[in-house]
Amino acid sequence: MIGDEIVARLREYFPIRWSQPTNGFGSLIRTILSQNTNFRNEDSAYKTLDKRIGVSPEALASASIDDVMDSIRSAGLYRNKAPRIVELARIVLEKYCGDLSSLLKKNYDEAKEELMTLPSVGMKTADVFLLFQGNKAVIPIDTHIFRISRRLGFAPKTSNHDEVRRALEAVFRPEDYRDIHLLLIQLGREVCTARKAKCIICPLADICPKLI
Repeated sequence: MIGDEIVARLREYFPIRWSQPTNGFGSLIRTILSQNTNFRNEDSAYKTLDKRIGVSPEALASASIDDVMDSIRSAGLYRNKAPRIVELARIVLEKYCGDLSSLLKKNYDEAKEELMTLPSVGMKTADVFLLFQGNKAVIPIDTHIFRISRRLGFAPKTSNHDEVRRALEAVFRPEDYRDIHLLLIQLGREVCTARKAKCIICPLADICPKLI
């Protein structure tokens, strides 16, 4: 099975970086911070935010936008992310009493639809939450995974987000969804980059059709 081979090779090539918080709200915040930045900047922003303000609905709902902006500056787009984070905290506090666990009791489609009504929560952020917090059988698709999936020939270049997700979920085993999500992101950031892909050092070079 090609999916098993890909997982095995990537596990051998990359250390798996998994830094998702154990609580649902923290997971949402971390994923929002990760948008349009790299792991190092995201990690720095999250740790600074947690140290200065605290990553909880209560702390962030009462925080000033300026303080949040200053704390997450390293993540980039902080002027856009900060007000949305504060708004998200207020909604989670008011609508869910600060606890998102009730969403995890719903089926995948219902939970995702409800999550996507929250500020800055799109398809990828919702899927990350549902995978890491709810153990839902889903592979979140970011720009790296989207690009790699098409280069590997798993999905046509005209495919949309959901089509790529379904194509990947047919290739890999559900028990590997978490690892392959993390591993493909690392592959996209370090090897299969958008420009000048480093095919010569890619662990998948001999099985990739190189549809670049």
